[in-house]
Amino acid sequence: MKYLPGEFSIREKDIMDRLKSVVQDMKELGYTIPANQVKDTDALGGLVSKFCKWNGDNIYEVSYRAFEDSNYHSFNRKFEKLWNEPDYEEQYNDLLNKYNELTVKYNAAAEQANMHPLVKEMEYE
Repeated sequence: MKYLPGEFSIREKDIMDRLKSVVQDMKELGYTIPANQVKDTDALGGLVSKFCKWNGDNIYEVSYRAFEDSNYHSFNRKFEKLWNEPDYEEQYNDLLNKYNELTVKYNAAAEQANMHPLVKEMEYE
């Protein structure tokens, strides 16, 4: 049987009712502010994060599937492209670590040759 958008089978309606109950429980137990001040989407997002054990790949997959189910196909193409871009922060940190290793070696060699070190290690947070 086909359903119109927004319509649910009896079983799906039961699942949605149970999910609403779980979201309400999360709002009441998972926040330090009153439940009526917590948006359902915030609580559901927290539940997804916990359910996925804070694993970004799993959270991405849930998000992707939710957008796909809602027919956000063009958005998902962009989302997937962005998700699969190289991790430039990791590459930057790797290069910075290599730079600092070379700086230490250079400064040690400069000290042995009675020269002043010309460069200092980069500081980063």
